Amino acid sequence: MRRKTLITLKTDGFTLVELIVTMVLMGVFLFTLATMAVPVSNLWVHQSFRQNKLAEARLALLKMGRDISQIRDLQSVTTANGSALAFTDTNNAAVSYALSGSQLQRNGVILTDNISSLGFNYWDDSNSSVSVPVVSPLDTDIYRIEITLGVAAGGQSSTLRTQVRPRNLNP
Repeated sequence: MRRKTLITLKTDGFTLVELIVTMVLMGVFLFTLATMAVPVSNLWVHQSFRQNKLAEARLALLKMGRDISQIRDLQSVTTANGSALAFTDTNNAAVSYALSGSQLQRNGVILTDNISSLGFNYWDDSNSSVSVPVVSPLDTDIYRIEITLGVAAGGQSSTLRTQVRPRNLNP
């Protein structure tokens, strides 16, 4: 009796067609992933830049508030208008704040940039707005100062405000 033998094929590997199809599918997947990742990455960079600029402006505003609270006495304010403030502090150091272009400066040194506006508003001891404060050599009539910073970063703008009541200007 004759015996029939079956020949079995080994299937241990992949065919060339299977490898090419897999590589094409992986390429399409990676291309799709990359086209979605680039806008997300750009958005993250944009938001990080904006948040950093806002944080810098907040720190500058805090610095200004601390300095202004240290005005030496009623005769120490030398400049007080809507866009600049200059005075002598309790350590007899001259301090001035002004905006130069988009840079907030303290005594001519840049505190921060990307500032679109700087404003000062003044009030007297009866809580009335003072449009033109009295400055040195006379006693100032300033009792409270509001500082407003406009920050423009990342295509958006924000406004930061604080109020300071210099402790040595009490009537």
